[in-house]
Amino acid sequence: GIVDVGAGMFGDVLEDELQSEYGLTVGHWPQSIALSTVGGWLACRGAGQLSNRYGKIEDIVIGLDVVLADGTIVHTGGHARQSAGPDLTQLFVGSEGTLGIITGARLRARSVATANHSSAWAFPSFEAGADACRSIIQRGLAPAALRLYDAAEADRNWGTGDIAVLLAFDEGDQATVDATTTITAEECSSAAPLDAELVTKWFGHRNDVSALEALISRGYMVDTLELTVSWTDLPVLYTTVRDAIAATPGIISSTAHLSHSYSDGACLYFTFAGKAAAEGPDAIEEMYMSAWNAGTTTALTHGGSLSHHHGVGLNRARFMSASQGEGATSVLHAMKKALDPNGILNPGKLGMPTAFGDLPDRFGSEH
Repeated sequence: GIVDVGAGMFGDVLEDELQSEYGLTVGHWPQSIALSTVGGWLACRGAGQLSNRYGKIEDIVIGLDVVLADGTIVHTGGHARQSAGPDLTQLFVGSEGTLGIITGARLRARSVATANHSSAWAFPSFEAGADACRSIIQRGLAPAALRLYDAAEADRNWGTGDIAVLLAFDEGDQATVDATTTITAEECSSAAPLDAELVTKWFGHRNDVSALEALISRGYMVDTLELTVSWTDLPVLYTTVRDAIAATPGIISSTAHLSHSYSDGACLYFTFAGKAAAEGPDAIEEMYMSAWNAGTTTALTHGGSLSHHHGVGLNRARFMSASQGEGATSVLHAMKKALDPNGILNPGKLGMPTAFGDLPDRFGSEH
């Protein structure tokens, strides 16, 4: 089915109504679901935690209502697929409010799942677990979620010791779930099975950031950095980015998990925390920016993307030209000039030129 929804609707409200009233789900489950809106998902090109089954937001949306800078109202898409020039729906997905204001959307909806299955597996290394994820996804039918945690992150979450932990969860009709369960077990045959209760524990805390907030309230800096990388480059990038962040003065923890898989690569999601040697916000900010610069420049050097699903905003804007290349950057700027000649829509985002003053120094130059 198709659901017509306003951009300001919060994700949990949308899902509650779809499931209770119609027996449907959009299937987009970001960690921020109770705090984020449909328009935010689209503007930032978000990804949900069960995206192997339901797709990312760009796969779910089939049409948009957008208001341009001059007040023109644009309706895009609306069909399952069409070949009628460039896809204008996708032009605005990920534009972070720089090209138009999304006011409504048509989203694909599916019947609520009737079956599910969970499993957990122990691998001797993160690299071995990543290879299993690659093998599963390249079979052509994968569980809704494949989440691989390096030993440090898994041990912090579940006390599992010096092993990488893979969590697999699928939902859908029984035949599909049975098939993905078989595929997962076959490709994890060299791993040791763990208690599937780990998946239940993950579900119970997947949107809970209270532990991170507690650290922040005690003066610690905590953040995440996510990116996409090919399977070939993944082992080296995982190690080098993790270590580059960890080498930043003040950083006390740098860990990673793999959260989304594709036939040609995966999303790596780094979590880091630290405490500056000196007191005060300036010292914390210096450590924060140093960690981000180290992680991002290392990632770009080793074949990583700038972002996977968190978007660019201000913090990553200074890396846009380096990550996109001169030609692509000029096209993006030309679209901005054509659709928003006065630069009034979300100035400064996506590394766009702005007539409203320079960005703060910490955001304004590439490293």
